[in-house]
Amino acid sequence: MPRAGDLASSSLGMGVGVGLIALFLGLRLWYERKGRGMIAIEAERGFFRLQDLRRGLGIGVMTALALTTAFGGRLSPRLGGKANLAFVVVWLAVVVLVIVLLVLALVDWMATVRFARRARQRMIRERLEILRETLTPPQNPARGDDPSRSTPS
Repeated sequence: MPRAGDLASSSLGMGVGVGLIALFLGLRLWYERKGRGMIAIEAERGFFRLQDLRRGLGIGVMTALALTTAFGGRLSPRLGGKANLAFVVVWLAVVVLVIVLLVLALVDWMATVRFARRARQRMIRERLEILRETLTPPQNPARGDDPSRSTPS
């Protein structure tokens, strides 16, 4: 069985690691938001607004997870020969935060897949329209060009 000091240092290390990852992701989110510029299509603006919200929430959950993990390692599992209720509550909170983080990641992934599918379909429609315009001969009614009238060759 590991000593209590090992649990405290391991939990602190894990908390610092998760905190650094949260900091990196926060900086990345800020940089992406700053570099995105103006988006012309309303659907894309809505997607990126919700994506920023989901990812910001994920960063907040990771920060809470880092703090909870670092704090939980300092608590003794036993207090006066009995189970320490604070220890149980803190580590139960860690488990819940990990589950919330996984659910957020899954929702973000599914939203990104749906957005990519819609964007791909929109691009295909635009390409087909360009092809139709390119392949359809121009009509000039002033010269008598009427595709409905066929002229014998």
